Order: sequence, then C-alpha cells, then structure tokens
Amino acid sequence: MNRNLKTAATIAAMGAAALLSGCATVAFVPGTVHPHYMREPSVTDVPGANKVVVDVIVKNEKQHHNEVTAKKDSLGIPMAGIYMPVAKDFKKYIDEALGERGFKTGPGGNKIVCVVIKGFFVSNHVHLLSVNYTGRLLMTYSIKSSDSKVISVGDVKIDDRKFHHHFYSTGSRDTSELMSDGIQKMINNPQFIDALMATGSSSPT
Repeated sequence: MNRNLKTAATIAAMGAAALLSGCATVAFVPGTVHPHYMREPSVTDVPGANKVVVDVIVKNEKQHHNEVTAKKDSLGIPMAGIYMPVAKDFKKYIDEALGERGFKTGPGGNKIVCVVIKGFFVSNHVHLLSVNYTGRLLMTYSIKSSDSKVISVGDVKIDDRKFHHHFYSTGSRDTSELMSDGIQKMINNPQFIDALMATGSSSPT
C-alpha cells in the first residue's frame, strides 16, 4: 500500500512539474498582436473632403517601442512581451479613418498630419479569481500645409481605459479598442477637421 502511495505521489509530482514547465514555456515566449480598426457607425463624408489629400506620418516614440502588453504568470509577474508594429498599424488605420470621412490619403498631399505615439500599452491586473485589463494612450499631432507651415497642434490622452471581459486576453481585442478610441478621438475633434479643411495656414491652436 505504501509503495502504491509513493508511486501515485511521484506521478502526481511529475505531472505538476510538466504542467508548470509548459505554462512557464508559454509565458516566456514573446507574442505578436494584429489589431484592427473598429469603425464607427454612421460616419458621413465631410463636405469638400474629397478635394483634400492628407499625407499621414506616424512616429513611434514609446519607451518600450513596439511592446504593447505583456504576459503574466498567476502571481501577476510579467513574463514575456507582446508586440505590434505600432507606427505602421496606426498609420494604416488613421488613413482608413480619414478615408471613411471622404479624405484622400497619400504622399504629396496638400495637408500633412504628423502623429507621434508617446504611450500605448494594455496592462493586465491579476487577482485571485480574475484578471482585468486597462489601457493608456498618449499621442501628439500637428497638421501642416504642403509648405510645412503649422496650422494646428493637439494631443490625445486616454488613461485607465477599462476593457470589459473576464477571460485571458491575447491583447488583440484590447489593443484594437484602444487604438480605435485614440484615432477617433483625434479625428472627431472639430479643430482637427477644420485644420484639414483650412485653405491657408494659421497659428497653432
């Protein structure tokens, strides 16, 4: 009987070690997310936008560059980063959002939008029986005429954006929501649209 108990205990210990080893292996492997732009319902063209060509330039000045979230173990300790091409994805979806409003996008435009991503990260907070996620975003922008005269400047800041789900997240959904929120907050600003539609240059606002 004692021998059977020892054998069972050994098998259980080996199984637990294998399980922990597998979890650790997964946790230490860096990941990649591919966020998508979440369109707003009922977006309409801005009158006259089809006559404006916007050249969007995005720079990534995040401290951790392309890391946008991290895997954590059951104690909440970060194990491996999750990455995305921040500048490339933001440019792609800013172009898309402008296109939804009737603007044309591409190099050599009569308006230049320079966007600098200062912060973009989704944090997961591990609790005893649950995990919740929050996001933060900081980006600045300037709108210039084709001769590089500044028409308007501004920024977008999102703090402690909460994501409402109760399961482990790979980061794709959360980064999509956070990125889309930031882009829409920038483009829905009337001063942003006014600057794109301006016929001349003026002092920064």
